[in-house]
Amino acid sequence: MTRLPMMRSLRVLGWALGLAVLPGFAAGVATAGTTTIAVALDTDNNAATGCVVASAEGPVAGIELVLSTVITTTANGATVTRLERQICVAGVLGAPIVYDNGGWNVGFGKGMSGSALVESSIPLALLPPAGTMRAVVVATNGTGGQDATVPFAITLAAEAAPADPVAVPLTPWLVPPVALLLLATALWLRRRYPDQTGLLVVLVLFTASGLVWAATVIRDGNAGDWSGVAPAVTDAAGDAPANADIIAVFYQQDGTNLYLRVDADIRKDAAANQPPVANAGANQSIALSASATLFGSATDDGLPNPPAALTYGWAKFSGPGSVAFGNAASAITSATFSAAGTYVLRLTASDGALSDTSDTRITVQDSTLLFLSIADRTIALGTRYQQILVAGDGNAGNTLTY
Repeated sequence: MTRLPMMRSLRVLGWALGLAVLPGFAAGVATAGTTTIAVALDTDNNAATGCVVASAEGPVAGIELVLSTVITTTANGATVTRLERQICVAGVLGAPIVYDNGGWNVGFGKGMSGSALVESSIPLALLPPAGTMRAVVVATNGTGGQDATVPFAITLAAEAAPADPVAVPLTPWLVPPVALLLLATALWLRRRYPDQTGLLVVLVLFTASGLVWAATVIRDGNAGDWSGVAPAVTDAAGDAPANADIIAVFYQQDGTNLYLRVDADIRKDAAANQPPVANAGANQSIALSASATLFGSATDDGLPNPPAALTYGWAKFSGPGSVAFGNAASAITSATFSAAGTYVLRLTASDGALSDTSDTRITVQDSTLLFLSIADRTIALGTRYQQILVAGDGNAGNTLTY
């Protein structure tokens, strides 16, 4: 009657460990660019059988199996989002079937010559039990860019040697609480089941072990578990566009999977171009015949580059008369008006791809009638007096009457 409660306690402990480990491996994915790296396998090493697969180096005959690694790139990084397989049946390559949902990161700067390191795996159940296969790796960047290696050999061992344990550390701040959780659980089990001393010893040893699990290849974009593995094939850097340029291919296996590592020129997505933000300046009020100084401006993200520069344009959007700009292509300029009234002037700022507009309101008031001053005069009695009156009006459209 004591075994069932103990097993429930151990299941609770297992859930606690699982929740502690999970945050260290969680990763968010934002959909953007897509790169596909596929390995085409001639599993029977016979070019006369199988399908013909196109590549940047020309058609490859004899392919029985294609396994693709689909990579999603964003401005923040890149993630393997799924693994797919296609099987050749009667000379026709079948539709892709997802066999792994991915979720691990691409290691930027971790590959040869500072390239990105992309890891994937193939279950040995999909491959011949042993022997040599002919392989070609093909990469496409989703915008027409392609690259391919020359054919190379992958040799499967009949029985893979067991891999050395690889330390998988928890996030440092999780280690103390997990250790305390294990120790407290062990002490509680010791009090509740005093005859199960062996369980206490196991848990204490597990706690003191540094929380290390055995693993072969951890698909995380790091090169540590590829130490000592030589490339099976290399390809010239720079002979293909970014996100398709293959540098090297590695492989190794354990008793369950064939692991592939492809070093390639995978890049983060460029930040998306944002439109400039135009500012036509504050509203103004002037008298007719005076000019208004327009203080326009704009901010931008510098994209696209080129030109990485803004162009400006002023225009009258509304108003009763005409407007003459000192330099309509300059953000800061002057404007004069032919008639009184309210005008809306529009500034357009463009980065060469996107643009923005901003308006400013100019109120032009009719000018005040001005008489020229009349000087005092002294004349003799009986002398005829003549006075010329001169008045000025800034509005050329007005008719003066006296």
